Amino acid sequence: MLDPLPEQQSKFKLASFGFGTRLRALSHLSADLILGVPMRDSTATTAWDPYFQFSVKTEL
Repeated sequence: MLDPLPEQQSKFKLASFGFGTRLRALSHLSADLILGVPMRDSTATTAWDPYFQFSVKTEL
């Protein structure tokens, strides 16, 4: 944070690892698959609790 309020935390330590892949099918369809594992607790994550994200899209 550039200018935190007095009651706000000004620094955060983040650590994680993960991997992802991109798939393509036919000539118009693609998908992204991502797995991430945080190594520290934060306000939005729990340490060692993996999360999975995906997206599917089509192009003309």
